[in-house]
Amino acid sequence: STSGNVKIAADRNRLRQAIMNLLGNASKYSPDATEIKLQTTVSGSHFEICIIDQGVGLSESGGEELFEPFTRGDNEATRKQPGTGIGLHVARRVIEAHHGSVTLKQNDDGPGATACIRLPLRQDESSAA
Repeated sequence: STSGNVKIAADRNRLRQAIMNLLGNASKYSPDATEIKLQTTVSGSHFEICIIDQGVGLSESGGEELFEPFTRGDNEATRKQPGTGIGLHVARRVIEAHHGSVTLKQNDDGPGATACIRLPLRQDESSAA
């Protein structure tokens, strides 16, 4: 793990959109007055951003289907929330265009889910993202 600044090669606006889509979902599907944590780590040649909520969690299938366009979780809590079902799909497309990956998993130690973006660190240290 590294402290301080890290550099990634990224389209700032598109990356912001992907992160905001994940944060928006975490907020939308979490009860009022619960924490949403944002954790960042550097591991080897990658930078990871994880958003951990205490919300409704994922279906038994693990949530991979939620990355498909126009797909939403199908339970009472998700049906009450407005949305088109494209936020996670857009986030994945943006992150993959940056040679990264995005995953979604049920929390092991309580309610909610964790969404993680993993991006390669910039090899050329000449300028920051």
